[in-house]
Amino acid sequence: TDVLTRVVSAHICCVNSHSAMAAGADLPKTFEIDSIAEALFEVEQGETVYACVFPVRVDEVGWHVLLGRRKHGFGEGKFDGFGGKVKVGERIKECALRELQEECGLEGTLHRCAEVVVLFDSKKRTRQHIFVLDRVVGEPRESDEMVPLWFQAAAVPYDRMQPDLQEWLPHVFEQHKSLTFRGYFEIENEGLTSGRILAPILLP
Repeated sequence: TDVLTRVVSAHICCVNSHSAMAAGADLPKTFEIDSIAEALFEVEQGETVYACVFPVRVDEVGWHVLLGRRKHGFGEGKFDGFGGKVKVGERIKECALRELQEECGLEGTLHRCAEVVVLFDSKKRTRQHIFVLDRVVGEPRESDEMVPLWFQAAAVPYDRMQPDLQEWLPHVFEQHKSLTFRGYFEIENEGLTSGRILAPILLP
């Protein structure tokens, strides 16, 4: 059994303690799970594309995820995955590996887990391709942008993340590496106003 499969099994046991969105039950009224709203995910001119990676490992205690605390800029002081903007002519997975190496010095095996679209203040639209990294190679190091810290499953600091991340990140660890989900969120004045999680789909 590989690390990601064990992470999935372990996380399902603890994610319910974080958010009612886990397992799609008792969702906040502003959220819903559906498999119809494909129009929300059509690529729009001017949107910015990012790749984001969450390294994971399992030991005798359970599963752990590596998060980075941003040192400056957008989201300063908050925790996030490791990633950044996809450059012109760059493949999404290439961007994910490059940003991971630049921000914390790690390598490993990538598994695509999600695609998340976020609309900020009805203007700026971003598309984030989310990956989990297992079979981690190396030790994380601090960079100019991020301070990397490992967290056990029960101690993930969701309350110190961007509002959309608080809602979709628990779903990342529920998905098997052959499945993905899509999320759509709208943020106004740094507050989450609406969102959807689409049912898991097979990747091409």
